[in-house]
Amino acid sequence: MEIYFEEDNELFSWEAESKGYRYDIYVKIDKELFRVAAYDLARITQDFNDEVIHNGFYRMDANLILLKEVTKDEIISTVTRLYQEDFFGELKPLDEGNVTSLNLIKIN
Repeated sequence: MEIYFEEDNELFSWEAESKGYRYDIYVKIDKELFRVAAYDLARITQDFNDEVIHNGFYRMDANLILLKEVTKDEIISTVTRLYQEDFFGELKPLDEGNVTSLNLIKIN
């Protein structure tokens, strides 16, 4: 299992932690690639409240994970544990056409 980001620099990491979310997390298992989004509790609560006000409901994506903080260490730790619990067996991998254009940076 390998974990990748599209961006891996101090500024992007600081922004992700400050905003409470990160969308550019990819997990490679064998030959399949999965995209994961990470949120912290404050951000998911804000998004939930906004969606309920505007739409009357909130639909959570299957690939969304909640973390105590959106940091590289927390992402690696959580994704590793989710891999051990076969979380990715429940997700649909990305289509190959979507993978070829990605420029990913391995983080683990």
